Amino acid sequence: MRSLLRFIYILCVVAATGYSLSCQTCISSSDSPCQGTSETCQRDDVCRTLYILATAAGITVKEVKTISCAPRKGCDRHGSFRNDIAHVKLGTSCCDTDDCTPPKPTLPVNNPQLNGVICNTCTTITSNMCYSEDTMKCTGDEYMCASYYAQMSGGNETIKVAANGCATKSFCDFGRNSPHFEKDEFSIKFRVTCTNDKHQEL
Repeated sequence: MRSLLRFIYILCVVAATGYSLSCQTCISSSDSPCQGTSETCQRDDVCRTLYILATAAGITVKEVKTISCAPRKGCDRHGSFRNDIAHVKLGTSCCDTDDCTPPKPTLPVNNPQLNGVICNTCTTITSNMCYSEDTMKCTGDEYMCASYYAQMSGGNETIKVAANGCATKSFCDFGRNSPHFEKDEFSIKFRVTCTNDKHQEL
């Protein structure tokens, strides 16, 4: 009886303190599978895939997929950002067993329907921010005006881009936490700031 009580006590302690699983952490420059080393996550984290697809004039210009430990609140998210040059989509998916592979994230579908919101638009690869008086009409669920910054480094190459345009609220919510990923010589930094400084089309 005493052994049974001790066993129940241990189970309760484990449940109360949480469980740390392990995830295969890796980065890929395409949607192809990636493999990496197994790392122990923070308590209550899960294994998450982050998939980012950037296109210009319908042509893919950058595609990145990462698998890493992440808080559960960042699971099953998707959103988009668009300006007069590029369209960026992101999606996340998760799994919660040791070294599991999350399913391919779902990206938002294109919606060309104008929504009446107008935002400033600009793009630069020489600074971490940009500004322009130029404006654009937003479409679909992209009701927010956003400032977007991303930096991707790997090997001897570093790519930086800053842009203003239209974004979905989910894209803003995800970027507000300034997510980043680092693995060996590869790293991704991602930041989004959204404001109510937008114009309603009459």
